[in-house]
Amino acid sequence: MHQVLSYDDLRGIADKFLSEQWSSGRVPIDIEEIIDVNLGIDIQVMVALKSVCSVDAFLGRKLDTIYIDAEVYGARGNRCRFSLAHELSHLILHKDIISKLEFNPLKEWKKAIDGIPEESYRWIEWQAYALAGLLLVPPAALAKAVGELPDLTDQASRHFAIADLAKSFAVSVEVAEKRLKYDNLLQ
Repeated sequence: MHQVLSYDDLRGIADKFLSEQWSSGRVPIDIEEIIDVNLGIDIQVMVALKSVCSVDAFLGRKLDTIYIDAEVYGARGNRCRFSLAHELSHLILHKDIISKLEFNPLKEWKKAIDGIPEESYRWIEWQAYALAGLLLVPPAALAKAVGELPDLTDQASRHFAIADLAKSFAVSVEVAEKRLKYDNLLQ
């Protein structure tokens, strides 16, 4: 069974993890460097992963490899960064669950995941998505960036400001908006 963590719990986990693994605090966070260099986790690029497993990436059960779709990785954009952060989040939060799953990296992965009870799976995925957002858009850096923004009373200014924030953190506008919302910085 999984542990139900609140957003504040996840914020604390993200802060602790980043202080240990990305102490410079500079943004955008180089999630690939943290995974590959700092943690020594292999990033294995797989052709057609998305079409075979219906996912952009997944963490191998031995917890030493993140498998990522070749097209997603090749683009090296926001989707790639978020997929890597999401799988890193599973490592941080759910290694006990993933290490117990029995699967061959590609052929059995979906079947193993389908064996997790639906409610548990929803919580596990929400936690990984939320933690990925916190790792890529750390609360203190976000608050500082928002403090430097001009007045956002009109919709056009707000749209461009959020797009600029997203770009500075190298995340999608959707991720930036969710982080602003969860931190109550979006009025």
